[in-house]
Amino acid sequence: MDKTIAQEALELLEPIPAKEWIESNYEEDGLSCALGWYARKKYPKGLKTGQSFYDASLPLRTASEEFIHSKYNLYRDIADVNNDTNTNNYKQKTIKNRVIALLKDMIKAGY
Repeated sequence: MDKTIAQEALELLEPIPAKEWIESNYEEDGLSCALGWYARKKYPKGLKTGQSFYDASLPLRTASEEFIHSKYNLYRDIADVNNDTNTNNYKQKTIKNRVIALLKDMIKAGY
């Protein structure tokens, strides 16, 4: 059985130490946000020619937006959870913990 997008993301992101996560930038000085890490880990040999971090991470961003909207009636996505603590159940102090909690909730909901 194929993995869902959230299962794939959890598998890729969970091993990354919390100190290596940042807000608001896909990549900076070897650190990344959730979407940046997702793209970097999914494509370890580098992005496809002409592909941006945004393009590479769009399926995860879209699935997280659909989940958050269906569960909380908010138009937010994984980037919002990464960057702040204002999305319902995702108020954990570290970026990593907020994102991992979101992914686990997405998995429970079938995403």
